[in-house]
Amino acid sequence: MSPRPPIEGIYPPYPPEVQSAVRAALCYVLPVISTIWILICVKARSAAGALASMWQGNRLKVIAGTVTLGIIAPSMFLLFRFLFLRLTQLEDPDFGAALAARLLSSAFMAFTVFLAVSSMISGISTLFRSSETVLLLSMPFRTAPVAAFRVAESWFHAGWSTILLGVPVIAAFASVVGRPPALTAAAGAAALFPFVIVSVSAGTIVMSLLSRLGTMGGLRRGAGGVVLLSAIGLLLFFQGMKPDAVVIPDEGSSNLAAVERFVAG
Repeated sequence: MSPRPPIEGIYPPYPPEVQSAVRAALCYVLPVISTIWILICVKARSAAGALASMWQGNRLKVIAGTVTLGIIAPSMFLLFRFLFLRLTQLEDPDFGAALAARLLSSAFMAFTVFLAVSSMISGISTLFRSSETVLLLSMPFRTAPVAAFRVAESWFHAGWSTILLGVPVIAAFASVVGRPPALTAAAGAAALFPFVIVSVSAGTIVMSLLSRLGTMGGLRRGAGGVVLLSAIGLLLFFQGMKPDAVVIPDEGSSNLAAVERFVAG
């Protein structure tokens, strides 16, 4: 049996085994992408319909939500800019900049834990306690794209607020250290995407391990234990950031005096 000719425009002539593997991959991937695209379109139309219905029935709620989202980002920018300015205005600007960078890293450390916990809780609600998941699984779709779509949806629910809050924090730090805020915010938004993906993936992995406990009661108890351990870990982390725990590499007295004045007032 002679091998099939190569598909023009997709890949150059390779050995028949490679061509067969590529054909098999395309036969699997293309239907999955098509199914996910259908689910995205359905979800977008459903969200648009829900928003239109809410606008007709309760416009004040829609306006209040829009105003709240519009206020959060500028408020976070002003708050962290004030904090970073206080730190960089110490007598030793290098030490102040180091403290500001420590504050920024601590904020994103907290964001990481919150993202993982939020992803785990959102995943439980989206995958295991949602009638929409049951409806999608009963439709003539493959299970894999439905599961991938619902996991991505739970990631969106868990991570969109972090991007909304993280970009102003990065822009505030950039404005204080002398970097272009707009350019840095754009670069920070691009860097936040993999940061969010890694954090929510960790929460999903923990949720998947907890789902092996067998029952919803065990899953809820396991999730509660993870949340409690995360809270204890954050408490210990920030407990170590008290002023008396700050380690100053330089033994100069000016640094110590600057820290004491900053802590005192």
